[in-house]
Amino acid sequence: MPKKLAVMANALANDGTVASDEIAAAIDYMDMKIKDAEARGEPLPFVAFRTRTLLETALKLRRDADLSL
Repeated sequence: MPKKLAVMANALANDGTVASDEIAAAIDYMDMKIKDAEARGEPLPFVAFRTRTLLETALKLRRDADLSL
C-alpha cells in the first residue's frame, strides 16, 4: 500500500469521530459503485476502488487494535 494511503487509513482508524459502522456503510457504498460500473460495462472507477481500499484498511486496523469506536 502506498505510504500516503497507509497514513490516511491509520488516521481514519484512530479517528474517534467516525464510527466503525459508518466506515462499513461507506465500504458498502463503494462496493455498490464498483459493481454498478461493472454491470454497465464501464471502467472500474479508480476513486471508488482507492476509497474502498482505504476504508477497508482503516476498519481492519481498528479490528486488529481492538478499538471499539
